[in-house]
This record gives sequence, C-alpha cells and structure tokens, in this order.
Amino acid sequence: MIQENPYLPLFVLGEMNKNPDGFYRKMKHEFDFPKPDKFLMQINREIKEGRIKPIHPLQLLMNLISGTIFPFMARPIFQLHIGLTDAQFREFIQQRKTEFSKFIIEAIKK
Repeated sequence: MIQENPYLPLFVLGEMNKNPDGFYRKMKHEFDFPKPDKFLMQINREIKEGRIKPIHPLQLLMNLISGTIFPFMARPIFQLHIGLTDAQFREFIQQRKTEFSKFIIEAIKK
C-alpha cells in the first residue's frame, strides 16, 4: 500500500503530530487499528519460552515500524543523493521485503 502511495507516511506523521488524540480516535473509529498489546505479550511469551533472544518488545516494535516506513520517507535521499531511478527504488523495496524480514529474524533468533 505504501509503495502505491509513497507520500502517505509523511501525511500520516504530519496529521498525527498536529493532533495526536484526534488522529488516534479517528483511526480507531474508522479502521480496525491493530492493538500492539497482543504483539507485545506474544514477544514476552516467546522470550520466556526461550524461542527468541531477550529484547524489549517495544524496541522490536519500533524496529519493525521504522524499518518498514523509513525507506519511503527517505526516498528523496535514495533518489536525489544516491541516484536511484524510480524503477531502481521499486526494485530496492521489493528486495527489502525479504531482506528486512531476514534481518529481524536474525536479530531475535537464539
């Protein structure tokens, strides 16, 4: 979705910073906004059961969110300063889907 709407992350962050409470209420009301508590509890359970390395669940969540959204926010850097074309950037994002997943798995596996 973000690949098809590359300015969406910047728009969302801008709206969220203008009125955080209103933004959250609207998102919660209009969308089935995911609840992070289930994810955080699952990470704690996986740590306790010894399946993943100890990590603060919020750190993992922050890494997942930032690693997913930041490339789209930094697109001008990749295109203007590094010289990627639109096609190269799209290919980079396609590769990132696999590479980022591998990165996260390697970071938490025992």
